This record gives sequence, structure tokens and C-alpha cells, in this order.
Amino acid sequence: MHIVGHIGFTLGAATLLQKMRNWPSFKPWQLVWLALAALLPDILDRSLHLLQPIYPDHLIFHAIPIYLVVVPLLWMFHRKVAACGGIMAFNAALDIVNVDPRALLFPLFGWFDWSMTGRPLIEPYMNRLPSFLAVMDRTGHYLIFEMAGLLMIIWAIRSATRQNNCNLSA
Repeated sequence: MHIVGHIGFTLGAATLLQKMRNWPSFKPWQLVWLALAALLPDILDRSLHLLQPIYPDHLIFHAIPIYLVVVPLLWMFHRKVAACGGIMAFNAALDIVNVDPRALLFPLFGWFDWSMTGRPLIEPYMNRLPSFLAVMDRTGHYLIFEMAGLLMIIWAIRSATRQNNCNLSA
């Protein structure tokens, strides 16, 4: 589980969206809720795995097709719950990138088998990135993912505290 990376990329995306839309800055409790929602698929799937070991640790709450159906339906009835579903779907998308970071540069490296195995369907494009960014048996891309997540957490917190301090003094 990539706790720092998932939280960081979620907070970073939310902060970027907040800045682009000129929405009010996040309060500290909102950042905590965003961080919790970022980890919710891992918490739910792993809890089910602990209760029933035959259940894989990444299944229902990591299935992007489920989110493609559920999130739009939730959006029609309860937008705040739909936002949480969207954040959970973002976790599943980040897990695909963790399996093989070349998914970030799609389609430069070919069509991928999105079944979480990390094997591209077009082999010739496999070796265009440095080897430490290769696939799951290497730790380099996990380190980059976690460090980038940490930087985005710092940016989101600094952005929220700066804007909240400016609003308080005005």
C-alpha cells in the first residue's frame, strides 16, 4: 500500500482543481477527509481480505468499471458521495500506474493489459524507460511515486494554510 503517494496525488489533484476553479481553500478537516477517501479502497478491500482470505486484496473497490457506473449514478442523487466515489476511483487509477508507470505515458508505450498484471500488449515499447522504472520487481518507481506524493502533500497543506491565513487577516 502506497499511503503517502495515494494521499499526496489526491490532495494535489484536489488542490489543483480548487485553484483552477477559484473555489474557497480547503480547511484542515477537509484535507483529512480527502486523505481518508484516498485510502478507502485499500482499507475496504484489505479488510474484506482479512475477513475472508479467499477474497483478493484488490478486487471490488479497485475495479474501475464499477466506478464508471456508480459515480455517475451517485452524481445524479448525491454529489458529495459521488465526489468520494471519484476519489476512490482515482486510487484505482493510481494503482494501475503503480503496476507499470509507463501507463502514465500512454499511448507512447503501446496498449496495456489493464487487468493489473502490468504487461503491455505491445512488447517493443517496453524498454524505452530506464530500468529502475521498469515494472513491479523494481523499487525505483515506488520511491518516485511516494516522494512525489510527499511533495504534493506539502504543497496542498501550504496552499490551504496560506489561503486560510489570508482570509483570516482580511
